[in-house]
Amino acid sequence: MTADEMTKLFTKFTRVGGASKYRKEGTGLGLYVAKQIIREHRGDIEVTSPGMNHGSTFYVHLPTEGSPNALTAGKKVSVEIKAGK
Repeated sequence: MTADEMTKLFTKFTRVGGASKYRKEGTGLGLYVAKQIIREHRGDIEVTSPGMNHGSTFYVHLPTEGSPNALTAGKKVSVEIKAGK
């Protein structure tokens, strides 16, 4: 994956790496939605790649129980995902 593709990866309705050329299904919302859910849990997601055709690694960081950013057990959390651009 190129550096330019990685900057666009978590954007709504975005497909990178020739996905639209090779696969017709998909809306480009999967990683955007994943990022929103992870952020609602006070975490973050990132991606690294050594370059085209060398694979990519995704990292999900979530706060551990008892840390200042951790959610309280039993506390309800709502996730709002806006589908419009």
